[in-house]
Amino acid sequence: EKCVRGITANSNRCAANLEQSLAVCTALVPAIGYDNAATIAKTAYAQEKTVREVALEMKVLPEDELNKILDDMVYGKKDE
Repeated sequence: EKCVRGITANSNRCAANLEQSLAVCTALVPAIGYDNAATIAKTAYAQEKTVREVALEMKVLPEDELNKILDDMVYGKKDE
């Protein structure tokens, strides 16, 4: 009856948008602290890179740990 019925989210598009968002830095705060997360966000914005790219370049966390944190934020936590 309403236009909302039958509409589904495009998961790939949503994940791609989140990957480009500076908001994912909030997921890093518990692991690296507010100041480091803010530096990553500012650098990502200034250099037109993703948070993931800048965080990897800065080596703030081991790559596997960084990817787990950011993947949980972007794709949702997986049941372990």
